[in-house]
Amino acid sequence: MNHTLTVLQILIDKKLTIAFAESMTGGLLTGELVKIPNASLVLKESLVVYSVEAKNKYLHIDFDENKPYKIVSNEVSEQMASGLMELTHADICVSITGNAGPGYDKGTDELEGYITIKDQKRFKTYQVKFNQNSTRIENINQAIIFTYEKLEEYLKNK
Repeated sequence: MNHTLTVLQILIDKKLTIAFAESMTGGLLTGELVKIPNASLVLKESLVVYSVEAKNKYLHIDFDENKPYKIVSNEVSEQMASGLMELTHADICVSITGNAGPGYDKGTDELEGYITIKDQKRFKTYQVKFNQNSTRIENINQAIIFTYEKLEEYLKNK
């Protein structure tokens, strides 16, 4: 069964809402979910926070140059999920930040993504590494598939 469809069914069965804060996927994570009938039963909100300014404005992430972490990092992903939970009060919050290539963003030196899944009691952050020989869209699609796989695992253990 398709991971996205399974995630939707679990959310419906458990009567949970979900919200997304997307950077590198630009809304495509949410788009995968809304392709399926009944997504409206669970989808609470979705933000595309692609720029540093948007991450700060909506999720209150401070990108002080003196911080010990990079823009693409597990720390930023975790802050995005926490800010999203504060903003939306969804039962499940998912954030993604990363660099899909082909070049590197300022302060990054790898093609990678960080995904955080958070509820009121716990959170889990995952890292996905991308193949430098893959295209940007292949890396984004890999991140989407990876996120829904991990979201399914997370929800089954909730």
